[in-house]
Amino acid sequence: MREAEESDERQNLLAELRKRHSSQEENIQKVTKSEKFDDDGFHRLDSTLKKTTAFMKKVRNIGTSATASSLMPELEKLNLSMFMDELAASIAEAKFKSGEIGSVVDVCVFLASRYKVFPENLIAQLRKSLPSKKADKIANPSKLRVDIRFLAELLLNGVFCNHKEGLQLFGQSLNFIMTTDKSEHANVGILLPLCRSLAIIDCSDIVPAKFDSDVPRSSILTSDQRKAVGQLFRDYLRSLIEHANTVRVEMNKIHRHIKRLERTRGDASNEDRAKFEEFKSQFMRLYQNGQELSESLGLEMPTMAEEPSDDEEDEQAAVRLSADINQGRILLWPDDDTRRFYENLLDLCRVAVNINVQPEDTYVSTSQEGTVQQLCDKIEDIDLTEFEHERDDAKSEKNEENAEDKNEENAEDEQSEEEGDSSEDESQPVVSANVTTTTCDVVGENTVSGEENRRRMDEFLDRLSNSINREMIDRSSQEFAFELYKNKRNRKRLSAYMVEGAPKDRLDLLPFFARFLATLNQVYPEYVHDICKELIGLFRDYVRLIKRIRLDAKVYAVRFVGELIKFGVISKAEALNCLRMLMSELKQSNVDLICCLIESVGQFLYRSPESYPKMKVLLDVMKRKKEKIKDPRQQILLDNAYYSVIPPEETSEFVDNRLPVEKEYILKRLNEKVNRVSALRKIDWSDDDIGVFALEAISDPTSVPFGNINQLARCVSSLSEKYDWLYNEVLDNILERIRLSLEIGVLAISQHVMANVVYLGHLYNEEVCELHVIMLVLYQLISFNVREEDPRNLLRTRLVCSLLRVVGEFFRKGSRRRKVDVFLCYFYRFYWSKKDVWLQRGSDWGQFPLDIDFMMKEMLNELGREDFPTSLEEANKMVEKIEKAYMMQEGPQLASDGTRLLHDIIEEGDEGDYDEESEQEFDEVEDEDYEDEDYEEYDEEGDFDDEEEYAEDESEQDEHDMERDDEDADYPSDVDDEEEHVTVHTQRRILPEDEQFMNDLDRMLSEAYMTAPVAKAPAADLTIPQAAIQKLERRITFPADVASPYPSAVDLAYRGAAAAEPTKPEKMKMALLTRGKGNKTVLKAVSLETPKNLEESWRMRQAQREQEHNEMKRLTLKMNERIMNDDDTDPK
Repeated sequence: MREAEESDERQNLLAELRKRHSSQEENIQKVTKSEKFDDDGFHRLDSTLKKTTAFMKKVRNIGTSATASSLMPELEKLNLSMFMDELAASIAEAKFKSGEIGSVVDVCVFLASRYKVFPENLIAQLRKSLPSKKADKIANPSKLRVDIRFLAELLLNGVFCNHKEGLQLFGQSLNFIMTTDKSEHANVGILLPLCRSLAIIDCSDIVPAKFDSDVPRSSILTSDQRKAVGQLFRDYLRSLIEHANTVRVEMNKIHRHIKRLERTRGDASNEDRAKFEEFKSQFMRLYQNGQELSESLGLEMPTMAEEPSDDEEDEQAAVRLSADINQGRILLWPDDDTRRFYENLLDLCRVAVNINVQPEDTYVSTSQEGTVQQLCDKIEDIDLTEFEHERDDAKSEKNEENAEDKNEENAEDEQSEEEGDSSEDESQPVVSANVTTTTCDVVGENTVSGEENRRRMDEFLDRLSNSINREMIDRSSQEFAFELYKNKRNRKRLSAYMVEGAPKDRLDLLPFFARFLATLNQVYPEYVHDICKELIGLFRDYVRLIKRIRLDAKVYAVRFVGELIKFGVISKAEALNCLRMLMSELKQSNVDLICCLIESVGQFLYRSPESYPKMKVLLDVMKRKKEKIKDPRQQILLDNAYYSVIPPEETSEFVDNRLPVEKEYILKRLNEKVNRVSALRKIDWSDDDIGVFALEAISDPTSVPFGNINQLARCVSSLSEKYDWLYNEVLDNILERIRLSLEIGVLAISQHVMANVVYLGHLYNEEVCELHVIMLVLYQLISFNVREEDPRNLLRTRLVCSLLRVVGEFFRKGSRRRKVDVFLCYFYRFYWSKKDVWLQRGSDWGQFPLDIDFMMKEMLNELGREDFPTSLEEANKMVEKIEKAYMMQEGPQLASDGTRLLHDIIEEGDEGDYDEESEQEFDEVEDEDYEDEDYEEYDEEGDFDDEEEYAEDESEQDEHDMERDDEDADYPSDVDDEEEHVTVHTQRRILPEDEQFMNDLDRMLSEAYMTAPVAKAPAADLTIPQAAIQKLERRITFPADVASPYPSAVDLAYRGAAAAEPTKPEKMKMALLTRGKGNKTVLKAVSLETPKNLEESWRMRQAQREQEHNEMKRLTLKMNERIMNDDDTDPK
């Protein structure tokens, strides 16, 4: 039904809108196409002064005594060409109602169609009454409300269709009304009539809520003009909503403050109430205007309900808590045994049949502070205003705490004065055990002697300290109530024992002591209340830190108070008051006390509906104050106390992120040294899950500790002997991670890329990786994506140093040394390019990191290099020298071959390959220098001692040359070879099949190289006979040595054979061990010619040894002499 009514209303509005549009089109036609009267036309009209003057008077009174529709008959007959200014002023100043705007617009349309100058005069007069400048003020808002709508209708009906000033005046007026009112929003009433009318549809792009999105519009304004007008209205509505929300927030804040004062102090001040009413009326005005404006503009006004105060929320939470407790959804006690212990007490009134218990009003207490109920009987009396302000506004509370303490002390002093006790002050410690007892009438008199009574009381206190279950403590309470309470001395001793006499380390007895007092409270309430009052007095003294007392005594009193609160002997209001006192003085030992009290009774107070609101405030304040405490121990205590009351939210479910057993086993075996390879060989590497995981594990160096990376590389080397494809996969993964890290350039993964680089070096040491891979990575580290890197990022330098330190022992000689030397020149330039920028900006960046310099020195020491440049210029010269030598070698070749002058385009990151090739070509240039250095070293060392050393060195040199030949075969660098192999090739197309074939061929060659067995010479099993060893003697003599009994050069024959003088002194004899018949070893004497320079080199070596020996002897003697002189001159 309602939808049908809305649909009918929408149809009626659309019909009315179409009717307006047709009327506007007719008026536009009248103004634009009607012929204006000339002089002859005006002469035919009535121009008498009497009629025109009377008509002008009617125009001035339009809207009051005369109506616009009644002027039309006279207007058609009169000639008013001489009164255009006065006529326009009268219409602009007329005070007509909103309902007469249509008839006035008809009059203006008629005048504009007859008199050409009327629109200009009307614009000039309206400009005087409409505000459009910042200095203008709105004198009459009610007239402006009608004028702004009247101006819009004039525009839409074509009165100003030939004059842009009318449209400009309309836009200026709207802009003034909205932009000058974004702080107060008092002009909403001026805009509402225009927004409620149908003119807003034609003046802007706004669609009211009553219409659909596709509504017909007038064509008098363009779409851009309508959009600009609509944006003005939307901005104004947005600022109105923000203003209303700001006022609402302030209103709610004041409302919460008033509610808090009403609950804590009884009533709020008149100023606060007047301020609240003012904000409330302002909010209602803004909200209602916003609703009307948003409905007219077709926008949605957000709901701004009045927020409930904190107290109202707490009351609602307390009601819900009470309902949950009654329905069993929340339990006040953790279990039924605890509930029965605290709630089901022994009923002494039913048991005490043979004693006469005096009524409570006959008990006269001389306690100076009154009972507990008189102090804190109602929870509403506990003033937590300062903490609530602290929780809401986060303001400092120090001054408020001091003032609160002073007010509390003054109130207590006044109360003690009213009670007539002027001798003692409440601020003094109440630690005396002399609790005043009652004078009660009992049946019969105490006939027991003093000694017997003392003995019975001692036994009772001993049994009381051993009552560790409910039955025992109930029997003790029954015994004291029926037999021992009658004696005054017994009552005094029990109160002293409860307050101070009980062992302070037996905190497990406090629940039973509290049950004992709660049972006595049924028949002797005043006596129990005096004990409680003394405990509260001790507690207050402990809080105020009046005297230094052991912490265990304080904890005992606080725990005892907490247990009495749970039994209802001490009220919950007093418990909240104790917490408030501790919260106000949260320092030193008070932190331990408040934690003990909250752990003891906090959950009980939090789950009790009547104390829930106050307890929640105290817990929130405690949690906030914990952030200001710097002691970690106290922070942990406060956290434990808070979460003992409000446990943290449990996670929805436990997610087990552990790996499967097989994968855990793989990771475990990788970190063990025993049987690691044998266990990994048993893995099913063809499995898509386990095999892939194992491959990723051995490819990732971060799966093991950094110190075990070399062991992981050794493991990969062993596995590659059985799985020849494994090392290729591992290398591909490592190289991919290194290149990706260099491309990303994020310092967060610096440790990861460092581990991969070191891992690659260890793989090279284990012969898993080849030399060209190491060189490729080295050149990538100093060339790939370097331009986009921050000069302060020294990660690449660290990576290069770490890699060279790992593989440095294999780059000390041979072709490897030459390749690294070429690379080091480029690395020096890279290093100094970073350091030079750092030194230039030292004032901003600070000192260059010393660890980088230390890493460079350690790396050079590992490589055995000393030619380190001291500046960027020297590094550039070293690079230029290498490139110049390369160009001298390759220049003629390139010049003769025109096709080779056009090099391939080298992409970024491939620069390393180019440098490596240039370095390989440069090997031959430096080859002669290195060979000369090797021969010079050989000449300086001289001849070897014997032929065995010479033969061993020669074999090592042959093996080294073979390795060098093999490597040079991979990297040809000889000039002659290049001349032979240089041919002119035409560029040919490489097919995918050819590329696949070359990859397969390279893999087969590398596999064959890796798996080729190394032939080893069989170990000799010849042993020298023992008899021959004893007779053998090795001496070196020359004919020039007169003292030598053996004139031969080298005599290794038997001692008896050496007695005969050799006929040829230039010959030397040696013993040759051979195998004879029956596998017996035979020694044969062999004569060899003595080398010519053997004697000379031997004597030079002997002279050098004697010189060093004499120099060492001289220094030692000189040092001993200096030490002795120092000892003699030392004063004793």
